[in-house]
Amino acid sequence: MNILKRITSDTRFPSLGLALGSACVLGVLVPGAVLWLAHLHATFGIDIHARLKPPTFAHWLGTDPLGRDTLAFSLVGAVNSYGISYLSMVLALGLGTGLGVLAAAAGQKTKIIANGVVELGIAFPPIIIAALLVTLCGAGVVQEICALAIFFIPGFVRLGQQAAANIYAQDYIAAARLSALTPWRILLRHVLPNMVPGLLVQFSVNVALAMLAETGLSYLGLGAPPPLPELGRILASYQVHIYDHPHLVAVPGVVVVLLVLGTNMVGDGLRDRFARQEHIS
Repeated sequence: MNILKRITSDTRFPSLGLALGSACVLGVLVPGAVLWLAHLHATFGIDIHARLKPPTFAHWLGTDPLGRDTLAFSLVGAVNSYGISYLSMVLALGLGTGLGVLAAAAGQKTKIIANGVVELGIAFPPIIIAALLVTLCGAGVVQEICALAIFFIPGFVRLGQQAAANIYAQDYIAAARLSALTPWRILLRHVLPNMVPGLLVQFSVNVALAMLAETGLSYLGLGAPPPLPELGRILASYQVHIYDHPHLVAVPGVVVVLLVLGTNMVGDGLRDRFARQEHIS
């Protein structure tokens, strides 16, 4: 049975880790998305008279040094940071997997070239790539997405190449070739569907890593410029109040932990789910 049919036909309850991870991520992103839409055409206003207010019914976790709601501002920043991380991994997944499958299908010389490109790409950390892009093109969301994607593409190239090579070596691929199926139909019918589980697990893990990298980039000022809130820049602006108002740093810090931990738990849950299905089959 095709792996996609086994995945979609499994009606059992998800694992505890998958459920908890999803709850952590959605618990941050759902209210954050509502607030993001509410402030889509009107940025957070500055109210100096309401700066550094204690928690009230109107502001559950108080206000920041510019009079903005601390919780709402952090949740909107979480949506922006997670969205940038997610889009960068979608780009890395598409380009990296495509190059990896091409290398697996093209021959030994192409594999050697692909491995060299992978090793070269891993040697450059995202901070250096982001700094270079900001220097050449200026700070922005697109530059940050490209910097994160470029760093993670080599990993997807290696994963895609190894997974595709293993699938191409199977007997049913030889049978498909003997039945006069074109390479494109073999790719779409047999290769890519059986690569989905491994790619999904790696994608979720990389989203968590990209979230940490994105927070670090924006903390250093290499992310999107204001007024777009990002968790790293929020932490950087609040850190001067770590002794007199420590909750200002704790709120965005806890949000980062929930998103990264939840995404990692989702990846672990997916891996366990696919491993159980493979064992049953």
